[in-house]
Amino acid sequence: MYEEAKPLPTEFADLEIALRGRGDGIYSASFLYSAPEADDAGEHAFTAEPELELNPAELARLGNESYPKALSAAFFTEKVKDAFLKSVLLTEQSKQKLKLRVRLSIEAGALELHKIRWETLRHPGDPAISLFAGENIIFSRFLASGQDWRPIRLRAKGNLTALVVIGNPESLLDQEESSGLKPLDVAEQFASAKKALAGMKILGLGKDLPAELSEGAATLENIKAQLAAGVDILYLVCHGTLDKLKGPLLWLEEEKPTAGSALCQCIWGLEERPRLVVLASCQSAGKGGGDLAGLGPRLVEVGVPAAVAMQSNIQTGTAQIFMDRFFMALSEDGQIDRAMSVARGAILAEPDAWVPVLFMRLKRGSIWYVPGFGETFEHWDAICGFSKNGECVPIIGPDVAEHVFGTTRSLAAEVAEKSRFPMEQHNNTDLAKVAQVITILNSRKAAENAVQGVLKERLKRSQAGDTGMDQVLDEIAARGIQQADDPLTIAAKLKAKVFLNASGNSLFAAYLRQAGKEPVEIDWPWRDERRDGALEADLPEPTEMRPLLYYVFGQTKMFNKPGTPRRPDTWALTEDDLFDYLIKTTRYRLVPGVVKEALVTGSILFLGFPLDDWKFRVLFRQIMSLEGIAEAMNFNHAGVQVDPGEGVFGDVKKVKTYLETYFTKTINVDLFWGSSTDFLRELKKQMEKT
Repeated sequence: MYEEAKPLPTEFADLEIALRGRGDGIYSASFLYSAPEADDAGEHAFTAEPELELNPAELARLGNESYPKALSAAFFTEKVKDAFLKSVLLTEQSKQKLKLRVRLSIEAGALELHKIRWETLRHPGDPAISLFAGENIIFSRFLASGQDWRPIRLRAKGNLTALVVIGNPESLLDQEESSGLKPLDVAEQFASAKKALAGMKILGLGKDLPAELSEGAATLENIKAQLAAGVDILYLVCHGTLDKLKGPLLWLEEEKPTAGSALCQCIWGLEERPRLVVLASCQSAGKGGGDLAGLGPRLVEVGVPAAVAMQSNIQTGTAQIFMDRFFMALSEDGQIDRAMSVARGAILAEPDAWVPVLFMRLKRGSIWYVPGFGETFEHWDAICGFSKNGECVPIIGPDVAEHVFGTTRSLAAEVAEKSRFPMEQHNNTDLAKVAQVITILNSRKAAENAVQGVLKERLKRSQAGDTGMDQVLDEIAARGIQQADDPLTIAAKLKAKVFLNASGNSLFAAYLRQAGKEPVEIDWPWRDERRDGALEADLPEPTEMRPLLYYVFGQTKMFNKPGTPRRPDTWALTEDDLFDYLIKTTRYRLVPGVVKEALVTGSILFLGFPLDDWKFRVLFRQIMSLEGIAEAMNFNHAGVQVDPGEGVFGDVKKVKTYLETYFTKTINVDLFWGSSTDFLRELKKQMEKT
């Protein structure tokens, strides 16, 4: 039985505290409290911005026992205390029994405040209670990524990979006396990491690891190679020092210490960053208290969703207890900040309990999700039956091939960044909108070139090498068809007689051919005012081995083979294109009759669409307007995915309920929570059972 679907957690109210510098050690604090929409507490912005006086240098001179009391007294002025306690009260009185997520945002003019041990704050109502230890009030230092423009993608639970890097350079033996750095017990460190990361696929880097456990030495080049292959968690164990000029230095297994900035540059260049970086090196967040010169915050700046670092030296025993409890809590619900507070509570009695610190750019705190349908899903047998009988109509959206091209959102964001997109950042992941703005400011051809340019770069980086563009898709398909769990392979092997291709390229046609089929590809010039009768008169009757492949939004000419006739412009790319497409295909009835017939008399599988994507919305409304669509109520339809990425939707539970209700009231579309890859792999598994 497939694991019950669980949307990202929303049982937390949020309190964002923003600190701004006013000069001469004076800072102002603003408070924004918000609860899930279903709760009466709603959103509350405190109008007053109280000022407070903070001196990181004076605090740093205090001992471990006096530091928390002094910091709490300085921070919780009367007005700050009132705002904070009101937020706690709103949370405690919430009808959903919420807990409180606190995000501390330190703005650019106050970066020296990162040197403060905020994790030691005491409860303003009871100084004996450590504020951020446990599950009721969880805490992170929140940093918006300064350089990364790509949306954060989450990964399905159970598919996580961790890379454990243990640096133990030979140079430490020569410099032990002068540097004070002692060689690491590699076997012990790896055993500890393996225990903490239980349940994940673990890769290792380190020259002193057993050969069967290691992928090579702990060098920056090897780290880069492993991360590029796809790693969710980077767990780095090594000595760290802080150079006044070079910033953080990592003692890997190079001849000289590696600059932390080099690791950041390495991660910045990756198509997919690790979801979490754990820095188990001493002083990795900056010696004596941490600042933005530290490695943890720098990693978040270049796009890592979350980084756990150490603000100072930490005892081996403390670190072991902390890491074990942290990953145990993380495995329960995937929420990093909750796991951090739980783990801090486990070491609260230790003098160095304040050392672990979490830097994060995740507002919801989660790094994974559980894919699946609703809580009680009983339609797998029906969907599998339709698929086995050839009574399904797969609609291949652009994100089915995200392992080749990346997601539509990330494509849009990269095009926007390269084109200096002039609109607000939340519009940067809407490809139709980005292309529309480029068209208005320049031309339709400029928009087409911008999108095609990024697609070509992605293919060249990850797939093609020096292969010509006309051969790329065939070669990708030839490799992909050998992998049973490749999502396009699974889709191509379905017994459907009609496929709709909404991706704009012919990669799926190449997969169909590799699967032994001979697709009849239809790419009609919808910009022309022609009737469907004249166009489809010669269409053959589709079969399983000779299916009809209809390019529902046209094709890019990017992959034209040399010598082929120039096709008319059929690629629906911009917002205007999509409006024109919907109007003309409806007015002139350009959708082939055989496609219409399949859609109203089959089980539709929507694959690889963000639900707020223009193409999905246009296509869905077009299907709903088909004559005879009521007949589709006789079938089960599935595969509509919600993108479970960070920042896609606000109140995720509410959105999921709304979408499930909306689709059920139309043509009984069961909403799948997860990616098209998750869905297709589970469909394959379920079909093999029946």
